[in-house]
Amino acid sequence: MAKVTVAIPTYNRDDYLRQVIASVLSESKVDLELLIVDTASPVNVKEIVDSFNDSRVNYFYYPENLGMVGAGNKCIELCQSEYLMLLADDDRLLPGGLKKLYDQIVVDPQVGAAIGSVLLIDENGQRIGEKVNITEVDRCLDGKDFYKKYLTGRIAVQPCSVLLRKSVLNKAGQYDPAIQYCPDMDLWLRVALNGRISLVADSVGEYRIHGGTATTKFRANAEIGRSYQGLIKKQYHLAKSSGLFSDDELKEMFCVAAGQHAGSCTAIGLDCFKRGQCEVARQYFAIAAELTPTLGGKFYLSMLSLASYGGKEIYTGLRNLKTMVKR
Repeated sequence: MAKVTVAIPTYNRDDYLRQVIASVLSESKVDLELLIVDTASPVNVKEIVDSFNDSRVNYFYYPENLGMVGAGNKCIELCQSEYLMLLADDDRLLPGGLKKLYDQIVVDPQVGAAIGSVLLIDENGQRIGEKVNITEVDRCLDGKDFYKKYLTGRIAVQPCSVLLRKSVLNKAGQYDPAIQYCPDMDLWLRVALNGRISLVADSVGEYRIHGGTATTKFRANAEIGRSYQGLIKKQYHLAKSSGLFSDDELKEMFCVAAGQHAGSCTAIGLDCFKRGQCEVARQYFAIAAELTPTLGGKFYLSMLSLASYGGKEIYTGLRNLKTMVKR
């Protein structure tokens, strides 16, 4: 049995899939198996997999599109290795990246995950901007410390940079079907409640930004907002029941997190309104109003929601009130 399983759930991404498979199989210094989980993709995934002619690759087919969460949970169920990477079919590993994560996670049995920095690429595989650093130097954080930093936005994590210890993942549980947009964040926070987190300064993967991502799909039906909302409520209860945090710590970090997610929902709602998607905009404003910790913010969002019924002229006027109601 391989020490590491890299699992890639895939649906209708033939070109990107070829790239990510090649990036995984280029790793020769880690005892790995690669699982390709095909959820009724209209492209011939089996043909793509067979073209690599590599015994480390195993192909699994499911006759229905299980979605991101359902397919991810199939990957977790299929993994028999000590360590698991859940890799998106549009990202790529960097040469030696998996080995860097593996070297960090094996040294301490209390470490539930090793997480590295990433590079951003566009739809054509070209680099975008600077490296997204998770840390300046390699270090290991207590789960509590990582949880606080990650929940409040001081650490950014992408799937192509995370190697999980399966025994800790078994305690944390699988992806939650109730959280469709940010299931990775929910899962990694639960892992942090069950183990330490090792951070790797070097870039280990490439995260692709393009129009076919889940963000584009979910923003059109307010699923991003509902997932944020569900995440905050769920994680508050988990963090409280863990006994790791004082009441003051809980209040502080969840107030920050709720405010950040409210800001994200507000920004998406404004963008939807500008595009004429008024009903979706109102859904985002309502979610943001529930999340925002200030009365001024709630009032502003209520006015934006009302403005969405009256046209862009009213909306523009109310936006000018933003500074005043925030005071």
